[in-house]
Amino acid sequence: MTGRGINNVIRIPTKRSKFFEYWFKFLGPFHNLTDKEITVAAALVENRCKLAKSVVNKDILDSLSLSVESRKQVREACNITPAHFNVILGKLKKSRIIIDNRINPKFIPNVNEDNSFQMLISFDYED
Repeated sequence: MTGRGINNVIRIPTKRSKFFEYWFKFLGPFHNLTDKEITVAAALVENRCKLAKSVVNKDILDSLSLSVESRKQVREACNITPAHFNVILGKLKKSRIIIDNRINPKFIPNVNEDNSFQMLISFDYED
């Protein structure tokens, strides 16, 4: 990156529940999920971020994030059948959103304590 600094800033005001969906839509080229799969992935990551506020140990957090109870809560919140939810979980594994029964850290945004998130994108291109 050159010494010019940040030259474009876009603010996206949103509610917490929509932030995680926007996050996965933005990352679309990296996973190619359907809208329903994005909704489930977003709910799983949102649930993990909520748990992270009270669970410090990463191994326990990973375990709780995809526990039977957490999956049931997400499934019910997304209003889908158990069978359809299992198909979506399979797709999330195939897309590497879930690896070794953990949410892939690449798909977990680092949300600040003040519920803000900033991302810097650097495009290095040649003419």
